[in-house]
Amino acid sequence: MIRLLPADEPADMGPPLGEQRQARDGIIIDYWLGSTCWMAVGPDTWQCVSDVLNSGRLDPAALHSINWEIAPFYCRGCQASYCRDDWQPIPVWDGPFYDYTEGRCPAGHRQIIDD
Repeated sequence: MIRLLPADEPADMGPPLGEQRQARDGIIIDYWLGSTCWMAVGPDTWQCVSDVLNSGRLDPAALHSINWEIAPFYCRGCQASYCRDDWQPIPVWDGPFYDYTEGRCPAGHRQIIDD
């Protein structure tokens, strides 16, 4: 689930955070990789995402082209969306620290799915 979240509007960020308010406009990406994510966006990105979400036809490719982190579930190679259980996650570490997660879709395409 992807939705726009205006600044200071409450959102349930799930355990352990619960209800949170952000100081900036942003996007909520829910039910992806087992958590709720929020990312700040500027007015141009807000408008582009709003246009896609309000078009009456959800277009994951359009969301992915705005910023891949808005639709990390969209595989560029397959031009299809997959749920988190369909991706084979491959965590990448920078020494002892988590860096990002690459994923392999059911067809074997690899791309970053979490950063």
